[in-house]
Amino acid sequence: MVSPVVESVAVGRERQFRVVCHDGTGRSRDVTNATSVACSNGRARVSAGEVHGLSLGSSLLVGDYQGLKAHALFHVFEHPIRPLSNRWDTEHAGGYYLSVSPSSITMTEGETRNDFVVTLHSEDGSTETVAPTRVIACQPRSVGFSDNAATALGAGPAAIDFVYRMPDGQGTDLRAVCYVSVVAR
Repeated sequence: MVSPVVESVAVGRERQFRVVCHDGTGRSRDVTNATSVACSNGRARVSAGEVHGLSLGSSLLVGDYQGLKAHALFHVFEHPIRPLSNRWDTEHAGGYYLSVSPSSITMTEGETRNDFVVTLHSEDGSTETVAPTRVIACQPRSVGFSDNAATALGAGPAAIDFVYRMPDGQGTDLRAVCYVSVVAR
């Protein structure tokens, strides 16, 4: 059995990526340097045991060691969370940004979660819980979202996109994303 190390990372950071081979008797060894690793979405690359070029979104890493496959979902998020439409400049939103808690979760296939709290943050540090204008789930279709609850439909990486339209008359949308790992039973 080949097992990669999985962790959540902030956008743009380079992180260590290890691949460990378990022999079934309780012993294991690091086979990172003997493993070929590919990133399915092209947003990141792995070289010499390090993940480089991470960007906002989920990167599924696939490793191959002597015919054994390893899969790892890196949850790549931005902290603090900013509007995705223009996350480097919040002036268009008057200094406001949106966050969702939890921002990253793991669910078992068939499981339902309803603990999503969407918070509007203002420039002065005050916060307010808001109801999202719309919710989009997800990439790929591993999760469905209705009645404020997410249901895991199939294994794989997913995302739930919460959108809140600011009541400023200018049609400004703020976004926050919860990244989801769905594991098969």
